Amino acid sequence: MRGIVYILAGLATAVASCGPCDKHCQCTPDVPMHDIEVLYDWSQAPHAEPEGMAVFIYDVEAEDMPWRYDLRPTGGHIDAPQGPARAITYNNDTRSLNFGNTDNFFACKAYTHEGNLFDGLTEAWYGPEPKSRADAEQRVLAQPDPLWLYTTEALVVNDATTLFRPTAVVARYSYTVTGITGLEGVARMCAAVTGLAGEIYLVGAVKGDEAVTVPGALRTTGSTSAAGALHTWGYVDDPQSGCRLQLFFWLTDGKKYCYDFDVTRQVREAPDPLDVKITVNGIDLPEPDSSDPGGEGGIGVDVDNWETIEIELSN
Repeated sequence: MRGIVYILAGLATAVASCGPCDKHCQCTPDVPMHDIEVLYDWSQAPHAEPEGMAVFIYDVEAEDMPWRYDLRPTGGHIDAPQGPARAITYNNDTRSLNFGNTDNFFACKAYTHEGNLFDGLTEAWYGPEPKSRADAEQRVLAQPDPLWLYTTEALVVNDATTLFRPTAVVARYSYTVTGITGLEGVARMCAAVTGLAGEIYLVGAVKGDEAVTVPGALRTTGSTSAAGALHTWGYVDDPQSGCRLQLFFWLTDGKKYCYDFDVTRQVREAPDPLDVKITVNGIDLPEPDSSDPGGEGGIGVDVDNWETIEIELSN
């Protein structure tokens, strides 16, 4: 379809998702505009499959609210201010992301909402978290949706055409756990990784300084193994901040165990920062007490009777 849109993005702190369309923004009487065709080059993100793309155009001379357009992944026509301009574009089909400071090109950022440490479970858990676990003071934030991003401080238009080349900025952290004894006595389990960035500034894809915890799923892959994965902006760049893989197990007798691994080295030395693979080994779960009245993992509100166990990884 082809319509008319003029949106002041700063009117809201979060940008709502929009379906893919070709929206051509007409100029206002006091702002001279120039029709250009936006084309997308997906060679740097060949596996991306966005539903549509949001485009923000910032008039450098006016330093006013940005113009927003929503285009198909292949591109479309927009009206850009004549003269120097900056641009931000990203996929507009996200669900978990919020966008802040959209009226400021350099301060515009993406972040997720508050989460629960046990969001990786297939059913809700309303009981307490293990207070003795490491990094318990960090905020827990939900995983970000995949985000493909391109920004430019100098919008270049050649023969009324401009080319955007989005790249992926959300990393996938997968974790594999082997050597688990007593897995047959587990009623449910999940995981989390600490020391991760809580937000990303779109220009330069710069991660925020706050270290947060991101929850993820954990599923059995064999009689003595389990695995899972989560999406994140990546680890916090502060060298004093570490990353820990924390695994949570509910036994059928109601007992609960948190196993904690320092995986900072694996995360920071990963060959591909967007595809981090974590491996840990050696968990000895006790045999459930069949006489214990807890039963079926004790889902519900109860006291903090978690037992936390830190396990050192051999290099």
